[in-house]
Amino acid sequence: MPHMDSHVFSTDVERFGPGKVVYLWLSPGIPLPQLPFERPFRAMVISELHPGPARQTSICEWLAESGCRYMMAWGTEASSWDDSMDWVALERTGYAVDVASDDFIVTTWHRDEPLSDVFDFASRLAKHPTLNLEDLLVLHLAHRPDPKRAFRGC
Repeated sequence: MPHMDSHVFSTDVERFGPGKVVYLWLSPGIPLPQLPFERPFRAMVISELHPGPARQTSICEWLAESGCRYMMAWGTEASSWDDSMDWVALERTGYAVDVASDDFIVTTWHRDEPLSDVFDFASRLAKHPTLNLEDLLVLHLAHRPDPKRAFRGC
């Protein structure tokens, strides 16, 4: 990876288009950093450990506040990540759902799918109804950083 700043790695993966692809490793207890995106982005949550409901909610709130407008979840408790982000999105909009809004957050979860298929989904099919989301955050929740494993098959 060309750049490493503690637990953040940036990379160029051509299949995701002209945007920025950032790998961020989080383990229990690591503070949530400021993200390097200047515009709304897609996020792929690769969950190899479950941080617990309160931490999961705070991560989803942080993603939403940072500009995440499309979140894909894969791994441990993938469907609960999807649900948590949906609740955060509903609370942010006062429980008003408007898919034609730039604030709408699309969520998907990918249980029992190879991670390479989720990367394929992210590069070809993860489209927001109103925004062109070029940047991708690969958020890896694990006991240790492993960007090579996260990007395997990409």
